[in-house]
Amino acid sequence: MHPADVQRGRCSFLSYISRSEPYAGFENSYTRKDGSTVVIETSGLPIFDEQGHLKGYRGIDRDVTQRKHEEGELARLNMAVEQAAESIVVTEADGTIVYVNPAFEKVSATPARRRWEESALDTERRARRRLLQRDVGNDHPRRSLVGTRYEQEERHLPV
Repeated sequence: MHPADVQRGRCSFLSYISRSEPYAGFENSYTRKDGSTVVIETSGLPIFDEQGHLKGYRGIDRDVTQRKHEEGELARLNMAVEQAAESIVVTEADGTIVYVNPAFEKVSATPARRRWEESALDTERRARRRLLQRDVGNDHPRRSLVGTRYEQEERHLPV
């Protein structure tokens, strides 16, 4: 078991044993002989004798290494999308917006909460109309509604 997991696991496990309670979802990391790490999730139920005294625990260990790896990948992807300088909008098949990243909020000058309720088509039409109204008849570079200069490139990809 990894040293950081030993103390944390011991304290948590002892608190359940002292109360004779079931436990579930404890994760511990172990180092295999080949040096790789495996993450194990442990759950257990107390076993009592006829007098009601705790005899021990019956439990199960489950290898959750792959799941933990996938959770880490998802967290990295989420961080990349959140920190991207480009606007990212995710919609349902019917056009309902389910997510926009902070860069989109800066360019559109509209909080994300309002965007969830609008369709992608309506949002795009409204944004284009506002930008065209601002740029018609002048030689100024395009600016977002918050005044920051930007260049626009659009890619629409199905998810």
